[in-house]
Amino acid sequence: VSTASCDDLTSCSPAQCRDSSEPDCTFDTKVPDWITALQTELTCKTCTVSTNSRCSAALSAARTNATGSSIQAIYCNDEYLIVAASGLPDSYDAGQSAPNELYLKGIPLPPGGGQGCRVRSAAAQLNVFKIPLSPTALADGASNTLPSPLPGVPGMPEAGAVAVAIDGVPMFPNYNNRGRFAWVSCEVDRCNAHSGRGEDYHYHGDFFGTKCLYSEADYGSDVDNTHPPQIG
Repeated sequence: VSTASCDDLTSCSPAQCRDSSEPDCTFDTKVPDWITALQTELTCKTCTVSTNSRCSAALSAARTNATGSSIQAIYCNDEYLIVAASGLPDSYDAGQSAPNELYLKGIPLPPGGGQGCRVRSAAAQLNVFKIPLSPTALADGASNTLPSPLPGVPGMPEAGAVAVAIDGVPMFPNYNNRGRFAWVSCEVDRCNAHSGRGEDYHYHGDFFGTKCLYSEADYGSDVDNTHPPQIG
């Protein structure tokens, strides 16, 4: 098990990266009204309660008890695991004050927000993930081609999450939206994450570290022989 992390670094970006001098972007992102949203989007109906082991494992692993947890609701029916989350880790502090910070201001070259500014902030989102409990393989001859793949990376989507972490934060590919590795592009924080133009915080790599999703402490006393914890 590797114990390497970016805890002692400004970010997980390479040391050769140069800091952008462009100012922080400013946004007028509204705080989601989760109660109204869930009441509007969800309708009551009779469902079969899932007995799928994947459901119980996901419910057990989800970080729902932390103060300020991103996960607003998580449940299963007989077909899907549904996760509703704000996308902000429980450690997020909008003022970026230590020790509760996301290190967004330490990213050398954060994603551009247009008009000569860089995104160094995050805001709560309305994210809902619907994950099949029993995925099925495509039939022979069926296409699995994505309609909008990343440039030069046909197996990855141009935008959007490919998974969700146990803290409710979206997990994107290692690539940015230009088809380049996000960390090589100097645009990730200490937890291999950043925010896009919608102030949508998301991971682009391994979020390992004492102030990230998981750390060496999650492996127990026998670090060399313990299976990695479930992270998503």
